[in-house]
Amino acid sequence: AAEAAAAAAAACSMAPLHVTPSSSSSSSPASSSRSSTSPSSSRLFISVLPSLIWLIAGFYLGGLHSSLYGLQTRPTEDSAGEESKERRQRQQQLQKENDQLRDRVSSQRCHENEARSTSATAGINTNCGSSTTSSTASSTGTPGGPHRHHPPRHSVCRVLAESQSSSTIPTAMTVWTSNIKSIHAASQLLPNDRRYQFHDFTAQVLHLVSPKLPHSIQTLPTDWVKVRRIMDVAYRRYEYLKNGDGIGGTNDNGSNGNGNNGSPPPPPPVRMVVVGGSVLVGRNCRALTAELSIRDVRMPNRECNWAHRLQLFLDAMFGGHGRVIEIVKLALGGTNTGVGSMIWDYTLLPSEETRHADIILNAYSTNDMHVLTVLEAAFGNITIRDKVFEMTQGFVRTTMRRKPCDTEPPLVIHMDDYLGNEQRQIWSTTELMQGVNVLANYYGFASISYSNMMRQLVYADTREEWFSPKGWYPTEEGPMDREIHPGMGMHLTAAWTVAYNLLHGVTTYCSMEPWYEEHPRSDATTTTTNTGTSTNDITTVRNRMQDYGASFMSTEVPLTGYKSEIRGKPKVRPPGLPPILTKHLKLDDVSALWQSQSEAEDRELAAVDCATRDPNYTRCPFSWVGGLSLAQNNMTWIRQYFQPVVKLDRGWKLIDEGAKVGYIPDGAGRPMVLEFALLPQAITTIALFTMRSYGEKWADSQLKVDTEYRRGTSAGSGNGGWTRMTTSRFIGYHAKNTSEIYTETIQLPTRLETGDALRVTYSLERGSTFKVMGIAVCS
Repeated sequence: AAEAAAAAAAACSMAPLHVTPSSSSSSSPASSSRSSTSPSSSRLFISVLPSLIWLIAGFYLGGLHSSLYGLQTRPTEDSAGEESKERRQRQQQLQKENDQLRDRVSSQRCHENEARSTSATAGINTNCGSSTTSSTASSTGTPGGPHRHHPPRHSVCRVLAESQSSSTIPTAMTVWTSNIKSIHAASQLLPNDRRYQFHDFTAQVLHLVSPKLPHSIQTLPTDWVKVRRIMDVAYRRYEYLKNGDGIGGTNDNGSNGNGNNGSPPPPPPVRMVVVGGSVLVGRNCRALTAELSIRDVRMPNRECNWAHRLQLFLDAMFGGHGRVIEIVKLALGGTNTGVGSMIWDYTLLPSEETRHADIILNAYSTNDMHVLTVLEAAFGNITIRDKVFEMTQGFVRTTMRRKPCDTEPPLVIHMDDYLGNEQRQIWSTTELMQGVNVLANYYGFASISYSNMMRQLVYADTREEWFSPKGWYPTEEGPMDREIHPGMGMHLTAAWTVAYNLLHGVTTYCSMEPWYEEHPRSDATTTTTNTGTSTNDITTVRNRMQDYGASFMSTEVPLTGYKSEIRGKPKVRPPGLPPILTKHLKLDDVSALWQSQSEAEDRELAAVDCATRDPNYTRCPFSWVGGLSLAQNNMTWIRQYFQPVVKLDRGWKLIDEGAKVGYIPDGAGRPMVLEFALLPQAITTIALFTMRSYGEKWADSQLKVDTEYRRGTSAGSGNGGWTRMTTSRFIGYHAKNTSEIYTETIQLPTRLETGDALRVTYSLERGSTFKVMGIAVCS
């Protein structure tokens, strides 16, 4: 019945998208009369008919089952008349007591909410007056008594309801459909396309895509407290900007103003970090401008790609007041989820704000299925499915794990944008999402899929070019060719897909809001332990949701206390991540492993003294990865950043070749020495980002890296106090006709302490060239 109701709601939400509009010309009364049975009305009826049939069938079969059950168990009228009368009287009395208890609890909750209203979290509104709990409230006729409406409390939820002139939460598709003109207007790429020359193309793509958006939703997060926190941040930011406090544009950190002159700092925007490869870079996105001979629209890849479009779209949809959600795009061609995990693990993100992101979206799926990953998997003697599963799980565990002195981990979203064609077998192209779906349900992160949404449309015509790469068929009659970079239609659609899924997350939370609210205990009959706190951290909410007496449910269906102590109720799950999911993890062991590992993590986090820890602490005090951001791709910025630590440079040059910035040697045997004096913190690891390529130029290429250290008190000893630690060698050639980035890690055998010095020397040992594209010195 729930599925049937949901299907009916979805059909009604999308009804305008499936109805043919009537002619704009005036109509006579006769034509108006005919319109009541027009094809458009028929199509609307037909679109919801299957859902209505299932809904009616569900209720009918449910009633039939009850009737049959009653026939089997009902005593004869002669022998059971008095018993039936007594049973009805007991039921009426119990219903009356339940209603009275519910009214008392609701009244108590109102008074407590009013008492807390002065210190309530921003974005939360406690409005008891709009809730009706008395037995005289309007009834839907359900057996359980009158329908009790729960008006939205969070300000974002109230805004959503008011936008539809309703006190109930609309579906995401209802909001999308009712705002379709604004969505089209907000999709104009400004300031590039000032005359909106892509107006018609955008409208036609939006027409095809909108009814398919619900199919992009794959899995939802399990910790909705994170969603609520993001809604809190967004609403505070929106109110600040709407009230005029932030007029004048945003700073580099996404904030308006700086809190000077004694004023409080402005509320930060929601920070969303998007990581990915060359698709996210925007390769092939702007090709349509040449095909349509639009010469006066300048559209570089960094502004045509879907992440940039999503930023402009969200800014416009929030009324143009300012930046409520700040999107930071970290895109580097030739990288996959494995590189993304290292970037996050070593906190190599380009700014402090991105290191504390509210949302992180993994958009590496196309590169994860790229030939580079396929060959890497073959080299490791594992399947591409296992390789992708391993990389994705590593990324999830790196981004979702708890950190000392840190806020809650970000909301993790995985986006699948891969339709092919590194693999030609359709089953093989879906192997990534098969693994992602397993991991998403195991770890509880959100996942969305552009490819699942558009799959049928593309498969029906693989020569179409709006949503799949044009390069699949370079000639009109020729065979399919290898190409993974789609055009502008995909980037438009991907931006809408992410926006729709964010909206769906908000509407879903608002629909479930009563389940995540804090409620006063309604009784003392439950056996679970009440938390006794009013905090809203994830662990507390989990405890509260397990406690029937402190839940929304207890006011709707109060327990009688009769046989309510039932063994076997599930325990609250541990706060840490579940054990690593392998083919060998057993049901017998998972509970004990999860509990023990979480307790060990608790002890590790508690051992860190956050009061004395530097608030500006970062795991890698020196880090640079070429191409990770506009600054880290700027030649002048890189030279200035390295200038204090370069102690010797015999022929290494900084070059930008093939959109891959890095240092290359002028010949073999020429060293480059980096010296890090007076280390600000303990150092244990060096991470290198190197490029491997192909051809005669890169044949036999090998880099030698030496590390040395000096204690803070040993500067006057022999050899300047330097002691050799490690010698490592890295190859720069591979048997693939591609250039790609590899990550290398050097674990130092000696822990360097604050005030010590580190020296790193690298030189070309063999071959004619090598490229170092990044280095990080880390704890």
